[in-house]
Amino acid sequence: MIPESQIVERIYVWDIFVRLFHWGLVGLIASNLFFLEEGDDLHRWAGYAAGLAITARLVWGVSISGYARIGAFFPTRQRIRRYLNCYAKHGRCATVGLNPLGAIMAIAMVMLVLFLVLTGWLMGTDVYWGEEWLESLHGVLSYALMVFIALHIFMVFIISYRTKINLPKAMVTGSKERTANSAPFQR
Repeated sequence: MIPESQIVERIYVWDIFVRLFHWGLVGLIASNLFFLEEGDDLHRWAGYAAGLAITARLVWGVSISGYARIGAFFPTRQRIRRYLNCYAKHGRCATVGLNPLGAIMAIAMVMLVLFLVLTGWLMGTDVYWGEEWLESLHGVLSYALMVFIALHIFMVFIISYRTKINLPKAMVTGSKERTANSAPFQR
């Protein structure tokens, strides 16, 4: 915990909707990957809930302003180049919202979850019931998602360490806090 006297800058980044979406999706995905039985009703409904949560986040992300707006963090070529140049020059680079590489990871994970929802739904339809290739694809997508999640968690801690900004805390409180030892925010 950073003493209040050492905080030189606090920026409110993630609104309550974004934080509830993030941690709710964590719960739904963890439940489906590790606790709920494949093919059970709860597994299927948790998958549908994940798809609904992503849909709500996309609507939220285009209808609001601020750092949670999709346009604010979408990884354009210019943003990626600027971030990598900053990192190469300073060895660390803090962004107020998502950094461009984190945005690429977030988009990839959202796409994986949406494909999991789609393949899971298709497996329950009359046309694709019992299709082994679809079940295999669903399994491969779930393993790919686990790899991406592990990489996401690893990079959150690496970037938190390098920038001296507690990213997990920011996803709980909504605010990023910077001290004199932290990397300055790239805006």
